[in-house]
Amino acid sequence: MDTCASMEIKDMYMDKSETDVFIPLKQRICFFNSNDLLTKRGQHAHMLKIILLAIIPVFILLIQSSIYISNDSKVVSQQKSVKDNISFSVEIGLLVHYLQLERGATALYISSGGSNLVLTSLESNRLKTDIALDSLTKWISVTCPSHFLTLKAYRVRLQDFRKKLKPTNTTIKAAVEFYSNDNDVMIDWVGLTVKDSESETTWQELTAYHMLLLSKEQAGIERAVGSTFFARGSFSVEELLWYTERKILGATYLERSMQYSTFVRTIIDERYTNTHLLTELVIMREKIIANSSSLASVTAGILWFNNMTQYINILKDIQDGLAQEIISSLADHITSLQKSLIFNVIEIIGVMIMSPFIIYLVYRLTKKLQSFATSLKHKTADLEIERKRSEQLLYQMLPIEIAKRMMKNLSIHPEHYDSVTIYFSDIVGFTTICSMSSPMEVIHMLNILYIMIDDRLELFDVYKVETIGKINQSGYLESKYR
Repeated sequence: MDTCASMEIKDMYMDKSETDVFIPLKQRICFFNSNDLLTKRGQHAHMLKIILLAIIPVFILLIQSSIYISNDSKVVSQQKSVKDNISFSVEIGLLVHYLQLERGATALYISSGGSNLVLTSLESNRLKTDIALDSLTKWISVTCPSHFLTLKAYRVRLQDFRKKLKPTNTTIKAAVEFYSNDNDVMIDWVGLTVKDSESETTWQELTAYHMLLLSKEQAGIERAVGSTFFARGSFSVEELLWYTERKILGATYLERSMQYSTFVRTIIDERYTNTHLLTELVIMREKIIANSSSLASVTAGILWFNNMTQYINILKDIQDGLAQEIISSLADHITSLQKSLIFNVIEIIGVMIMSPFIIYLVYRLTKKLQSFATSLKHKTADLEIERKRSEQLLYQMLPIEIAKRMMKNLSIHPEHYDSVTIYFSDIVGFTTICSMSSPMEVIHMLNILYIMIDDRLELFDVYKVETIGKINQSGYLESKYR
């Protein structure tokens, strides 16, 4: 009986494949879907997705670090260029300074009618200019005017002007403009350097530096033009306007420079404001502005020249100090950028080294998870088979409806039937038969008997109760318990 019951259960609830029968049709169709972890295709698809999720952040980090490295490299290169240009502008500033001195001495020499005393000062200033030219480490990158193409071309033009200079054939304005035009080219080059720097950290100091150079240039022209007033005793209206314009421009540029840099204002207050030099210059400027005719005095012109030179030297010291501040600030900024660049390079190298390990670990973890999921799936299917088998065994012992209620922990209520037939059967002499037969003969006999009884019970609305000993008990019940 047990063998037959087991066979019936298998026939009713199992297909040719034990594991497939208890899995719903929809789920079995999904076996062919690439997203199912039980198939190789599905596992590979899941593996690819997870590895891509691990690679994408790494890839983004690599791109981001590469962009940072590229930007930092450009900024470092730009800041180094600005730093080099500012360092070179100190050399150019020294050259401009001596050209301004030479310009003032030249104007005084012309206005004095070729005084030997002034000539000695002029030759000394020319020597300083030549030394400044010789000490230049490079030359400014200017293509116009043509004599600025090379240092040699500029030197030839300067020497040619000096040779041709005569107090009788050269005007003061022509001499001043000769030097001033060249100085303007050099100062404009510094201005372009400031404009092209685009530095977030030093733009104010760079602007103050440019304004200071412009102020110093205007003060140099004021010195040259003012010396001619004292050497000749008076100005023409045109010369007075020229002087006044340069004086106002010089003061304006200096004020702008002090607005952009506290360093400039501090040094001006310490070394120029409320000093004896300022008092003397104010008095002499008032005489020039008044333009009242006085005796021509080369000595007065030299005194004016020397006083203005002291003032311009103060501006020169401020210019050099401000340049050093800018260079120091740029150097610190470049160092900071280089550290950031090194950090980004180390970061990208670290990411490149760690990426294969991370991907490998993700692969291993995903493989283990897939293996666990596959094992869990099979165990779940096996558990489902056992559950179905247990249910069928329970259905053999009790009516299906009652067994289902019991499995759901629901209460079982007794039912009333008007008429019930209970059939008890027994094999007469079963003990004697067993003693006279072999075990296989007894099993064969019981098998035939049970099959015959079960076939008969199928014809009626009855429920077969579990065998008790050697008694087969049956009863006629309603069809809902079938």
